[in-house]
Amino acid sequence: MITRFSKWILYISSYIPLYIIFIISNSFDIYSGYLEIKIREDYNINLLIDAAKKNIVLIIVFLCLSIFSFVLLIKIIKAASSSTNYNDFYCLKRNNEKINEYILVYILPFITVNSNDFKALTMFLVIFIVIGIVSVRNDLVYVNPILYMLQYNIYSFTGNQETEERFILITKYSILELKKIGRFENNCIRIRGSKLSSNVYLIKKTHQQNPGD
Repeated sequence: MITRFSKWILYISSYIPLYIIFIISNSFDIYSGYLEIKIREDYNINLLIDAAKKNIVLIIVFLCLSIFSFVLLIKIIKAASSSTNYNDFYCLKRNNEKINEYILVYILPFITVNSNDFKALTMFLVIFIVIGIVSVRNDLVYVNPILYMLQYNIYSFTGNQETEERFILITKYSILELKKIGRFENNCIRIRGSKLSSNVYLIKKTHQQNPGD
């Protein structure tokens, strides 16, 4: 299983699209400032840097946050998938619509936030932390747009045929591919996978899987 720290990294990385939007927004602010300053008689590069100091700092912060969280996300997936056990996945079905819901509810509302405004940025950070605490405690960190961009699919499944409780599977395989490389019987796919948390599993796509393995 992954650690609580790893779950926070998964959560932080899910906001990379928003960090990029903030970077673009601050870049436009710098350009707008440049257009205003360049017509002044005393214009020089130091004047522009001084005026755009806050924007430059925010760009560096969001850029570092994007790069570091992405790199750590890849490392976490690699480390988590190194330990596998046979698991039974019953009634597997696609669940990628969770990504759309996440973007609409947790990312789009923040697009209009002015990251250059201290009050707005502080409010965003408070909400960001609260959502993070809820997501980490309830194992909702699998809903990550970056994983989807990396071609991972989200599936839901049950642990057996008697229960209705559903778990989450993250993998690049399609259901058809899982049936081919695993052992499919009675609506159950038996295949090696990694347990990320109490209700989230990962199957990393490799070229070494053999049918019926």
